[in-house]
Amino acid sequence: MQTITELATLLRHAWREAGLPSGAPAPPAQLQAAEQRLGVALPAELHELYGVVDGAAAADGAIYEQQRVRLWPLHELRVEDAGAGAVVVLADFLISSREYALHLGTSAIVAVGEPDRAGRPIAPDLRVFLAMLLEDHRDLFA
Repeated sequence: MQTITELATLLRHAWREAGLPSGAPAPPAQLQAAEQRLGVALPAELHELYGVVDGAAAADGAIYEQQRVRLWPLHELRVEDAGAGAVVVLADFLISSREYALHLGTSAIVAVGEPDRAGRPIAPDLRVFLAMLLEDHRDLFA
C-alpha cells in the first residue's frame, strides 16, 4: 500500500486537476500551534499528511458541488470525545452533513456527528481513508 505522503500528494494533484484549491504543506510550527490549540499531540500520520497538504479550501463551495469529502485545514480541526475515546475531526461531506475523525486510541477513521452513525468505523486507518478519497468512495456514505 502507498504511504500517506504518496496518497496526500495524489490527492492534492486530484484536487488541482478538478479545479479545487488546497493548502500548502504545513510547516512544523503550524503543526505545533494546532497541537497547542487542540490540547493534544497529533499522531505521526497527521504530521505526515499535513506536511504535504493543509487540507482543501471550502470558501467557494466547489468541493461540495463536486460531492467530494473535504479534508479540513489544520485551523479547522477539532477534538471531541466520541464515547469510546478522543477523536480528531478532520473531514466532512456536504458542509458537515457527515463528518469523519481519526480515533486517537485506535488510529481508525470513524463517523462522528450523526447519532445513529457516531463511532462507526469508516476505515481502519488514515492510509485507507485517503485511498478511499482517491477512488469511488461510496463506502464513506453507507
